[in-house]
Amino acid sequence: MQTESIAVYGVAALIVATALASGPLVGGVDFTQSQATTGLGEGSATVANATLPADVAFEGGRFGTEGYRLSVPPADVEFASITGRPVLAYRVVVPALDYARVSSSILSPDNEGRFAAQFEGGTVDRERIDCDRYDGRLELLLRSGTDERTVATRRVVIEVVG
Repeated sequence: MQTESIAVYGVAALIVATALASGPLVGGVDFTQSQATTGLGEGSATVANATLPADVAFEGGRFGTEGYRLSVPPADVEFASITGRPVLAYRVVVPALDYARVSSSILSPDNEGRFAAQFEGGTVDRERIDCDRYDGRLELLLRSGTDERTVATRRVVIEVVG
């Protein structure tokens, strides 16, 4: 009977010790499995090549009732490697209109190789457009953590159509 009591007390002591060691009283001990997660914008990417389009336009709305929609073809980006979840930003700037718009893509290792960065157009009120064309700039920016670096830049002439 004494052997059974020793076994019961031993198991109880082990349970209490484990609870105390993994509890809030003792820091640094964790018996749970942690999953390595990477937050948005954290990670890195290596760009092998990037090509920005040349044909950009403000396209008039139907029946003259809507504003002008900015139409920008996709940019082609070749990623040599991607770790984590960095962000690729595709920005269009039109200084004469004091206009800038950004479309962002959250990357993952699945995006390695050729990637088509899409620009989700924007609109400009019809009364703001008073020229046939505007000088603009296309930019691809890679954001990793607190760092931001320019991958590609291209000056473009933005035609007004319609």
